[in-house]
Amino acid sequence: MKIFIVGYEHPCGDKRTLKSALNLSKLGKVYYQYYGSCDMKKLNDTDIELIEFEKLPPSRNILKWFKKWKNFDERLFNRILEVNPDVVYFHYLPFTGSGMIKRLKQLGKKIFFEIHEIIPEQFMGKYAIFSPVKSLIWKEFSTSIRLSDGVICISEDIAMYVFDRCGIQKEFFILPNMALMEIESNAKSKEIVLVGKDSRELFYEKEILRKLIDSGFRFKVIGLKSDLFKDIPYEYVPFLPYDEMMEQLSRASFSLISYGNEKSRDYKNYEFSMPNKLFDSIAAGTPVIVRRSFVSMVKIVERFGVGVVIEPRDVESSVEKILKAYDDYDRILSNLRVCKKNFVWSEEKDKQYLEYVSKIMGG
Repeated sequence: MKIFIVGYEHPCGDKRTLKSALNLSKLGKVYYQYYGSCDMKKLNDTDIELIEFEKLPPSRNILKWFKKWKNFDERLFNRILEVNPDVVYFHYLPFTGSGMIKRLKQLGKKIFFEIHEIIPEQFMGKYAIFSPVKSLIWKEFSTSIRLSDGVICISEDIAMYVFDRCGIQKEFFILPNMALMEIESNAKSKEIVLVGKDSRELFYEKEILRKLIDSGFRFKVIGLKSDLFKDIPYEYVPFLPYDEMMEQLSRASFSLISYGNEKSRDYKNYEFSMPNKLFDSIAAGTPVIVRRSFVSMVKIVERFGVGVVIEPRDVESSVEKILKAYDDYDRILSNLRVCKKNFVWSEEKDKQYLEYVSKIMGG
């Protein structure tokens, strides 16, 4: 059995694409296409062949932009033909749309499509110039899902939104962003930590942090390097290996999860986001602070009682809620101890995922 994983623009070390490569290598020979260079030594002892596609140069000319991605997709398709796999597993919609999937289906290939985010919304956020053809992008996205033999979704909320929006009814498998390890610290600091690697606008959150710092909290940023917090006291820690990041996270009192600006607060991918840092924080035994507009995360926080839900525009109320949660801290930690295993990757989840893929492969 040969399986070709289309990472597309995802880097080699992306948690979801890499996890799928490692898991699927238990079913057969995996060919893992990724974007950019790779120094992942952990793949050396696996039955995984790395296929590097170099990063494309930036282009401001729309015609040159189209041409370079059209060529990228054609090279990718030809590489798939060279491998001649039994299964092609997509982690993103090709820029040329559903055409590649149609051609592969005609060749008798089994197709899997993994939905990390609502791709048309994500694409529009990145390339607003294509807004006039948004309906076409949704059509290509919908067609790709319909043609796929198996569909894997990051969350039920995203699955329901996409399937309702596209008018699709078919079986799918939910594969959340699970933490890779569980950890707990007996030495909690009065500290709020923000983990991330992308620049973000958090005007109201910064005002909340300023008041919490005045109340005796410290603030730490891991991985995110910007001038965003230059006017408030904070500690910066560069990007860390996963286990070291989890150790730092486990010692904090709260993990702040927030991103986006005013224009993006109703962005569906943010509304339904279930980022790695949510699962990592819970697995590290650290209560989370999440924005009310993050609907999917709010469900988790309120169901399990593992943090604080705030409305950042209401600075005073948000500060009050966080201070109240700190007064009730032992109860929240107790809730975390009870439920944290639900947020960590397990052999059982591996088994369920591989059973779903195997069933589709054999169907």
